[in-house]
Amino acid sequence: MIDPEQDREIKNHFLRKNNFNVDFLHSLKIKKTPWPVTYMIALVVVLISLTWWFSVKPEFSAYNFLPDNTTFYYQWTDRDWQVDQHTIIFDRAVPLAKIADLENILEVMMAQIEEVIWFQTDNINEDHYLLRVVGNLSKEEIEYLTKENSDWFFTRINDQILLITKQEQLSEQLSPALVNKLPMAQRRVGENIYFDPTQAPEFLNSLIQYLKTDFSEQEIFLQLDFDGKTYLVDIYQVKNEEDETEDTSWSQISLPKKFQAVLAINNLSLETQKWLSQFIVAKLFVDLPGFYIFDENILNNLWQTSSLIKIDDQQWLWVGHNDWQEYIFSLLPNFTTKEVARTLVDGTLYTELVKNTELEFQNFSLGEQSYWQMGDLFGVQVNDLYYLSNSEASIKNILLHSKSATDFWRNCSFNSSSLVTDWVHLDDKSIAIIGLGEYLPNKVDQLDIFAYQNHLTHGYRLCFE
Repeated sequence: MIDPEQDREIKNHFLRKNNFNVDFLHSLKIKKTPWPVTYMIALVVVLISLTWWFSVKPEFSAYNFLPDNTTFYYQWTDRDWQVDQHTIIFDRAVPLAKIADLENILEVMMAQIEEVIWFQTDNINEDHYLLRVVGNLSKEEIEYLTKENSDWFFTRINDQILLITKQEQLSEQLSPALVNKLPMAQRRVGENIYFDPTQAPEFLNSLIQYLKTDFSEQEIFLQLDFDGKTYLVDIYQVKNEEDETEDTSWSQISLPKKFQAVLAINNLSLETQKWLSQFIVAKLFVDLPGFYIFDENILNNLWQTSSLIKIDDQQWLWVGHNDWQEYIFSLLPNFTTKEVARTLVDGTLYTELVKNTELEFQNFSLGEQSYWQMGDLFGVQVNDLYYLSNSEASIKNILLHSKSATDFWRNCSFNSSSLVTDWVHLDDKSIAIIGLGEYLPNKVDQLDIFAYQNHLTHGYRLCFE
């Protein structure tokens, strides 16, 4: 038997150790409760308190402690930096070499790291690191790292944040409080890169050259993410207050069940339009049956505000904002002609060959909807968009079995707040024809490139699997 006085002392010691108020349990009349039940109640209180403690513990990122004069950072938000080492948009050899450097510095402690930020400040030649660790950093660990790496300074910013730098004074610029002075990535997953194009590290130079035509010289965000199936690459900038949001989007476009390529354009830069014309329109669409009938000058202008869909090697679909029936004769230079008698001002009679505009549109019904045919072309209106094709089967497919673009875009993590203004879709066959495979990891089944914007940002998103 345990002496009652001893029992009371054990309970009080337990409560003192765990910072509980003895009076709280006394209010439950514990003295009159058998001691096993007493400990059960105490255990419940401990569990509740621990649950409360962890639920209110603030969540933060190493990002929160970056200094104000940061001009570049490369953030690995989790431990998946070794999952994929393929080249995506830029050569990742340099950032992965930084991870290798950290492994040499930290040795076995690398296993404790949950988040890594490699960053640079106004002094572009110096590398610094902010790390978030599992658990708490001990004084002994800092002392060991300092002893083994005399070229580096190690500063414990708080229990979980460690600064590694060769500039001892840098730690004075970092606040132990949570701050958010730098622009933050839209999605805090995967790898986030923030850089000033005028002071970026050399490994980003080739990318910056590509971005010059569509981005200003203000800071740029680049995000890489892989969920085990789909790669997402986001390149974007924070919008200026005076920038207006586009009101045009291809979200309402109806897509056939199967297709090889889509080129949906609204308003891209001249340089980007030239690239699309040379590498996509010329290589994927111009040689399709019946596509040659379009006047070249009109074709070059029209596709820049329309959507071209390559269904297969025989069928194409063209989607626009204007009724094809209203101006189809100006688009087609190869209609049959007819002779028309004319008279000159001096009374001379002559005969002129003109397009035969008396060709009739034939209308057909399909359920409660209708479509039309003129010659070898077929058309239909769905909602506010107009569809033209060289294939009757394609038009029927749009009416009976189509799916919306927004359904197709969900795999690329777009939400309702993002407005897709331009879209390029390529299947594996189209990727091979254009020659993009060497820039993508392994074998890519499909690639989607979006120009998008929301109330905060504008940019491009690449999505492939």
